[in-house]
Amino acid sequence: MRTNFKPSGKRCDHLRQKYGSPLLLSDYASQEEDQHMHLLDEIEVDNKHYAVMQPLGGRDGYLFFVDHQQESLHLHHIEDEGEWEQIAEVVDEMLCYDEYSSK
Repeated sequence: MRTNFKPSGKRCDHLRQKYGSPLLLSDYASQEEDQHMHLLDEIEVDNKHYAVMQPLGGRDGYLFFVDHQQESLHLHHIEDEGEWEQIAEVVDEMLCYDEYSSK
């Protein structure tokens, strides 16, 4: 077992500081209804910002890329399957690290 293991991402809180949680998400590009989401975690990987979110009352978690545009932050679905897999793996690493380091 590696005792000096560090996850490959780092936590951040840009969305939480700016908007709090839960967040009301609106998709202006489609006609879908607005959705309230819990902000579970935010991470930075390779200088990119990602958010882990869960619908209020839901069980599934969702990964989003957070785009920093001027003064606002915009969430985007992660389209690239390889990027999604990488970020999901980093989230898993961080959860395991948290569990291990809290013992």
